[in-house]
Amino acid sequence: MKPVTPLLILLLCMVFLVSCTHYSADQIKQESFIGKEVTLEGKVTQSIKLGDLSGYKIKDEQGEEIGVSAQSLPQEGTEVKVTGVVARDSLFGYYIIETERSEE
Repeated sequence: MKPVTPLLILLLCMVFLVSCTHYSADQIKQESFIGKEVTLEGKVTQSIKLGDLSGYKIKDEQGEEIGVSAQSLPQEGTEVKVTGVVARDSLFGYYIIETERSEE
């Protein structure tokens, strides 16, 4: 059984690394990312609340922006790390439906 243990550890490490992959806003603006969970870091550049709709835009390190749909809004200028599911519609284009956010 000992030969299996290093292989199992390697496999678990690979799964962990893949699940921690961060993307740029430009990378996730593709059809293949719709419905996938992603993590993106950036600075909040704008936030808006219109009735039941609320969200904000973040600018990543490459200067690309993407919208984030969220229940609560961070302060503009705040650095955030957002995890969520990629979506797209005709009005907003590609955006992230936030499931988790941390402010840095």
